Amino acid sequence: MIIAGSDRSKAGWLTLVLVNDQLKAHLFADFSKLLRALPALDVLVADVPVGLPEKYPRQCDKLARQAIKPRHNSVFMTPLRQVLDSASHAEANAKHRQLSGVGLSQQAYHILPVIREIDAAIQAGSISTDVLHEGHPEVSFWAANEHKGILDYKKTPVGHYFRRRLLEREFCSDHFPAIRKQFPLKRQAADDDILDALAMLWTAQRIATGSAQRIPTAPERDKTGIDMAIWY
Repeated sequence: MIIAGSDRSKAGWLTLVLVNDQLKAHLFADFSKLLRALPALDVLVADVPVGLPEKYPRQCDKLARQAIKPRHNSVFMTPLRQVLDSASHAEANAKHRQLSGVGLSQQAYHILPVIREIDAAIQAGSISTDVLHEGHPEVSFWAANEHKGILDYKKTPVGHYFRRRLLEREFCSDHFPAIRKQFPLKRQAADDDILDALAMLWTAQRIATGSAQRIPTAPERDKTGIDMAIWY
């Protein structure tokens, strides 16, 4: 079985693949290149919304934010599907406010291309939602921390160390140094990108072994039939 976890860094999709307990790291400029390079994946968990709402907000986003406090702000509320093709932030903000009563932040607007990229791949049949699952690093860290929110922010020394030790316990190995050696430049992958990708790989491993859970357990579906849930 081939499983992978992927997190979007500034340089692209940092993707960690586990085959027969051997870890390999890749960096893909876009999601289509990931799919071409790794066509035989059995499970892929990515830190990106999978399943887009037409009513705001998604239930899974609300529940995840409640669960992982005090790190709740790390879960972005997924924008409405209707604003995906907006040509500017002003247009997206106005449309989102008209439809939901809530505007769209600049930060949320800047992740629309990534959301579009993933949704287009699903709608085109380039990847199945039997393979691709939505994850969120802080939800995975919350789960690994016995369903307790982590006090320290991941970019602080204490927050980094705590998450790294959680992953080391779960994998029985500290994979961080090998990945950092392969991608030595922070512009390729920041320290938190590596930790987040490892958290996604951990969740993928749980899905592969049948031990994963999701928020919520009985998710809503979007208009295209995709479950809107965050796996951990």
